[in-house]
Amino acid sequence: YALVLVDDFTRYKWVYFMRKKSEAPADYTRTFLSSFNALIAKRFGADEAFSVAAIHTDNAGEFLSREYTDLLDAENVAQSACPPHVHELNGMAERAIRSIFTMVRSNMVASHVKPGMWPHLVRHSLDGLNRCTGPAADNLGDTDAEFTSSFELLTGGKSKVMGILPFGCRAFAVKPRENFSKTRLEARAWVGVNLGRSACTPGAYEIYVPTLKK
Repeated sequence: YALVLVDDFTRYKWVYFMRKKSEAPADYTRTFLSSFNALIAKRFGADEAFSVAAIHTDNAGEFLSREYTDLLDAENVAQSACPPHVHELNGMAERAIRSIFTMVRSNMVASHVKPGMWPHLVRHSLDGLNRCTGPAADNLGDTDAEFTSSFELLTGGKSKVMGILPFGCRAFAVKPRENFSKTRLEARAWVGVNLGRSACTPGAYEIYVPTLKK
């Protein structure tokens, strides 16, 4: 499963992957709240009292559980939910999911990767959407303002897209020095497939190497 969260103001999107739906409240919502609040404090300064104030979800059982509501109470976060089966009242999240998986399907067809690579495809799609899309100017209260990406609104830095390489393109993973051969004339890199930029290591990429199966 994929848990998608969208900031209402900047339209910045996060995704967390789960093996079970029950992991949403215990593991990932708490992680999101702490990381988002830390990012806001870094962006605007520790003196500003910005933090997550409310969360709007659909009517799924994992978001209405005692564990989830207790977590939000402990974090002083208000919760609202749309009625059962009325997904239109959670339209921002539904539209974000649609945009993400439209890109996922396109990249999967273009790159010829297997559907099992879908988490990498989702992260790659979010990388592009956060840096190339954003809220409409009238949502920010200024109809004359120039377009500002979600990434820039959230972090204050200019979004750069030149480092986002096509998903599935040929990539080369440089071998560690201990894998160099002194007696055989071998390549100093493994031929692989680009799976997008690393989510946890800035400036790094995830590359699948078929010969190593990893």
